[in-house]
Amino acid sequence: TNLNTLEVGFSLSSAISDSSCVLSLGYLTNDSVFEEVDFVPVTSFRNSYLLTDSPVRYEISLEGIDFPADARLAFRLENQYHSYYVNQRKCVFIDDILIRPIPDCRKPFDIEAVAITGTSATLRWQPTVADAPCRIEYGPAGFVQGTGTILVCSSNSVTLHPLMESTEYEVHIQTLCGGTDTSEAAIFHFQTNCPAIVVDEQHPYFEDFADSTFACWQQRDGHFNGWQPDIGRLFSDYFGNGPTRRLQSPTFDLSSLQTATCIFSYQLSAVNLGTELNIYYRNADTSPWTLLKTCTEITASDTVILPYLSDNYQISFIANKQSNEISIFSVQIEAA
Repeated sequence: TNLNTLEVGFSLSSAISDSSCVLSLGYLTNDSVFEEVDFVPVTSFRNSYLLTDSPVRYEISLEGIDFPADARLAFRLENQYHSYYVNQRKCVFIDDILIRPIPDCRKPFDIEAVAITGTSATLRWQPTVADAPCRIEYGPAGFVQGTGTILVCSSNSVTLHPLMESTEYEVHIQTLCGGTDTSEAAIFHFQTNCPAIVVDEQHPYFEDFADSTFACWQQRDGHFNGWQPDIGRLFSDYFGNGPTRRLQSPTFDLSSLQTATCIFSYQLSAVNLGTELNIYYRNADTSPWTLLKTCTEITASDTVILPYLSDNYQISFIANKQSNEISIFSVQIEAA
């Protein structure tokens, strides 16, 4: 069988967060020797993107890849210390491997939420059949198929509304290839934003993450170097270098204030070259993020003036790190 006529399906999950742990699907160019130099990756999955309540299912098409005649499919597990062809660190679990011919009618892939508010979400994906329409069914996570909201779309993006605030949604997207030929459903989950928090002279906002949750803060952008809740803080993965995912606040209504400040406390575990915490703002959910300040002290409580106040205001944090943990302990927004 030619490998480029096949599709590889598998489920991935993880019980720990270690962004230095990467699982790759690829092939060996020498089918009799398991050597690092003989492995060619096709696609990779970083551990901290897999830290979910349930396994994430993937179907990878091998179409268009120029395999050598004696190639053998393989998985490779890497971390900053070792490379393995079997999972020895238990940082990634793989199950339900299915290798089959590529279906004639394939489901969409690379689904992402490109804009989310409390009552709407815009989704985008990569189609598998040019100009083919799609069928979408969605509802609160765990809904019974056939009871959700159904619509048909003619492009590779759609805006879902009205939605309920602070709710996890599940979306099933199928390609309609003509006649009765319909693909399997690609399944995607997203969470709508919390209601806007009104901050005025009498009602400042204060969050110290005491209940070990994200408290309406959300992670955006990127698939690794994530944040995790703990008692009294949100902290970044210890392993992994480079920028973290964006830690994005709930929406604030600051329209009644003339001026406002944001006071936040944080800790960098060590001041390595390039380690820093950046704070940003935007005053509309469609506006780009603007940098307010770059923080480099090991431990500090810092204050920034929030400009251009609005009724749709957010702040966010991105840390640039060098294999060290970064914590945010509290955030306060109040009238200046």
